[in-house]
Amino acid sequence: FPSHDNGLYNLGTGQGRTFYDLVAAVFAAQKLKTVVEYIDMPESIRGQYQYYTQAKMERMLSKLPSGFSFATLEDSVHDYVSQYLMHSTSHFDFYVVR
Repeated sequence: FPSHDNGLYNLGTGQGRTFYDLVAAVFAAQKLKTVVEYIDMPESIRGQYQYYTQAKMERMLSKLPSGFSFATLEDSVHDYVSQYLMHSTSHFDFYVVR
C-alpha cells in the first residue's frame, strides 16, 4: 500500500456466515457427517453476545487489485484442518468425533 493508504483495515470477507457453517466445514474437512446438538444460550450472556457480524469491506477492497477474492470458509477450514490439525503431532486428535 502507498503510505497515504496506511491505516486499520477490516479483513473479513464481507459475507455473514453462521457458526453452523464453520462447524459443518470442520466436519466436512474430516470427511464426517455433520452432527450438531443445539443448546440454549446461557441467560448470563444473552444480552452481551454478538449474534451477527458482517464486515464492511469497501475500504479494503478498494485498495486491492481488480479480481481479488478471498478463499471460501469451506476451503480455508479444509486447508487448516487437513494440513495442520490432522497431523499426528496435533492436539486436535482429542476433539475429532469418530
